[in-house]
Amino acid sequence: MQLNIFRKKPTAPDTITTLESKLSGLKYLLRDELAVGCLYTPSDSMHYSLVQYVLAPIVVDGDLKHRFVVGITQSRPAEFEVIHDSGYGYVLFKRKDSK
Repeated sequence: MQLNIFRKKPTAPDTITTLESKLSGLKYLLRDELAVGCLYTPSDSMHYSLVQYVLAPIVVDGDLKHRFVVGITQSRPAEFEVIHDSGYGYVLFKRKDSK
């Protein structure tokens, strides 16, 4: 009888790996940006921190004056249009008056 005690059990992806996968499209679309805003509610503050981590080196802050804003909410400010919906609750908005 042979025991394989060194065999690793498959593990589920961690939160960061999962979010990196979900936001890969956003990161690609924002690849030329230095900074973007983030629209979130206080209950989404953990997700905000994770978005900052995953999108680095792009600076993500709470300022909505940027050309692009990542929304962790489905509400859309009137001055923005949706340009990408990840399908996971993360939406990329673009300011309507920007080129």
